[in-house]
Amino acid sequence: LSASDMRQYEYMNHVKTFVTNWYAFDESSYEKNISLALNLIGNKGKEMLNEYNDVNMLNSLIQKNIRYGVRIKDIEINTHTIPVSGKITFTQTGYRARGSISREIEAEFTIYDMLSRSEENAHGAKIEDWIVHYSAPIEDNQEEYNNTQPEKSDEHEN
Repeated sequence: LSASDMRQYEYMNHVKTFVTNWYAFDESSYEKNISLALNLIGNKGKEMLNEYNDVNMLNSLIQKNIRYGVRIKDIEINTHTIPVSGKITFTQTGYRARGSISREIEAEFTIYDMLSRSEENAHGAKIEDWIVHYSAPIEDNQEEYNNTQPEKSDEHEN
């Protein structure tokens, strides 16, 4: 493999890592995941964090007992553009005691190389643009079968 092919795989991993930390969490992993993700994105990350803070995300996770999961469907990296650009598509699902709600997300991005690498950013890259398109949410009001954590049952929920 050429160095540019290897770098392309590093970019893919970098973006997938960002997505799984930024879009998948629960109340116990939220702060750690967001902190990890912010090391992988440039100034756009501050805007995105403000959006989470505006909707009081952590409090919402606690009060509504929600957990979010992500399933990555496809990722493309174009190393022939300057800066390097790409697109990722994934499904984000919010799980609650009484069912789930999912939405398809497509994000277009640019990614650039940093001067150095670190433990927090092993690939030495930063995502810059992050333009997101959301599908309409799809609700599934079935009981959740694949919940890995036992949930407190509360039959008197409003």
